[in-house]
Amino acid sequence: MLLENPSAYVVFAQSTSPALEFLRSVAAHTGRALLLDVTNTEVSATHKGHDLRTHLACHLAHASETHLAGAAEAQDDPAPVSFMAGPFS
Repeated sequence: MLLENPSAYVVFAQSTSPALEFLRSVAAHTGRALLLDVTNTEVSATHKGHDLRTHLACHLAHASETHLAGAAEAQDDPAPVSFMAGPFS
C-alpha cells in the first residue's frame, strides 16, 4: 500500500506543517512508501501559487512510484482540477 499526495485547492491558515512533511511523517510511522500523483501536484502548486518544478522536485525526492491521471480546466476558472478518466474500480 502506498500513500498518495492529495490535491490541495486551498491553503489552511492554521496548518502546522506543509503537506509533504505530513505525508513523510505518516509514511515513516506506518512504514509505507509515497506515491507521487503528478496531476495532484500540479493542482496543488497552481492553487497554492507555488512553482510546479520546485513542488515536483520536492515530492519526487520522497516518492517510490509516480502516477499521472488527468486534469481539466473549468470554463470560468483556468486553474486545473483533478479528475479520473473513467470509472474507478
